[in-house]
Amino acid sequence: MAPARAGNGWRERPGDAVPVDEFFGDLRSVKHAAQSTIRSYQAALRAFCAYAASPEYG
Repeated sequence: MAPARAGNGWRERPGDAVPVDEFFGDLRSVKHAAQSTIRSYQAALRAFCAYAASPEYG
């Protein structure tokens, strides 16, 4: 299910963040990724989301 568009941003629905939280949790507990790797992935995801949500790019 796609998130609902609300005005100038995305409106969260209950449970929307769960898959992302599980992904990062599994990186640490299952894949034994370093904390620096997880922070790097999170920064890349934040940068992509900022780009994708920017009104400058339609």
